[in-house]
Amino acid sequence: MISVMFNIKQHLMSASYNEANIRGFRRVGTGLASGFTIVELLIVIVVIGILAALVLNSFANAQQKANAASIVTGLKAVNKAFRAYGIEQGVSTWWLDTDTTLSGSNSGNPKLVTIISYLPEFKKMLSEVPTVSGVPGGNWFYDNDGDTYGGCAANSAGVNVIVYPMTPELAQEIDDQFDDGNISCGKVRYFTGGNGPSLGYSLSSGQAF
Repeated sequence: MISVMFNIKQHLMSASYNEANIRGFRRVGTGLASGFTIVELLIVIVVIGILAALVLNSFANAQQKANAASIVTGLKAVNKAFRAYGIEQGVSTWWLDTDTTLSGSNSGNPKLVTIISYLPEFKKMLSEVPTVSGVPGGNWFYDNDGDTYGGCAANSAGVNVIVYPMTPELAQEIDDQFDDGNISCGKVRYFTGGNGPSLGYSLSSGQAF
């Protein structure tokens, strides 16, 4: 009798265990079968798109700040080189951009790379022009028409280094790092010239060296 009761108990326990397993399997199976709904998938896609846009925007901002910093460093080096060369040569006024002294040509607005290659003494002070993404070193040139910078309206008056092409966003970042934050006035100015959108950096507002 005891043996029969024990067998019945074991059978019931086994049946209960199997039923619980089956119910659990059904619950798991039901979860797997349902998967993501279309709405949930769309939400995931939108979230991924937003995150990707934020990452790309952050990278673009960081790249622009780095490019601006490189140009600022270059402008400081150019200013220092011209002043050191002028002192060495004993000049009292800035060279006109048509002066053959700088490049051997009187065609005007000599490129800095031309000045560097033409004047060995100047090259000792500035060995190369920075090359920044989108702003080649060959697009930096010297500008002096013999005029005087008299205010915000005269964007390229005075003695300048002109850099192009230039976006207003990059110009603003350069100005924020280097000048007064106003790209229309001051030492750093953004304007549209003969070469398109450009950045002007003032070496001197007048002609006296």
